Amino acid sequence: MEIENIDFVKVTADNVDLVQPLAQSIWEVTYKDIITAEQIDYMLNRMYSVQKIKEEIANGYVWELAVVDQRIIGYLDYVLQADARVFLSKIYLNPQVQSRGFGLEFLNRVVNYTKAANGKSIYLTVNKNNVKAISFYKRNGFKQIGVERFDIGAGYIMDDYIMQLDV
Repeated sequence: MEIENIDFVKVTADNVDLVQPLAQSIWEVTYKDIITAEQIDYMLNRMYSVQKIKEEIANGYVWELAVVDQRIIGYLDYVLQADARVFLSKIYLNPQVQSRGFGLEFLNRVVNYTKAANGKSIYLTVNKNNVKAISFYKRNGFKQIGVERFDIGAGYIMDDYIMQLDV
């Protein structure tokens, strides 16, 4: 299957305000049967504020928007850490364009970054109930290496698997 050409555009001060509305539209579909609407709102406000994204960029995180035919279809957020592992903090694709090969293109983007930076692996956290994402990661070589529960405040918990891909 041939997919359309994806352009990855770095998030900057000029376009950072596009991220949160995009995240909200994706999260409302992705997490509607996994966490409450209240938790979705709480997490979006906590993790996707303009200030938070700018802080991450200042700390070396790479934030990118994925654009196909002048339409933003998803985003990535990742960082090379001191232990030569890349933390893939966010990899999200609009559900309307899933199952068309874009997710693999997103992942390949991070794999190529990891190799170019002499990184040894990519790791991420994924909600234990996000069956679709877990299946995608396993199909693409990720292995579960741990479990972590994060208290994110306001009575909310992130209950995640830690998964890793050696590159």
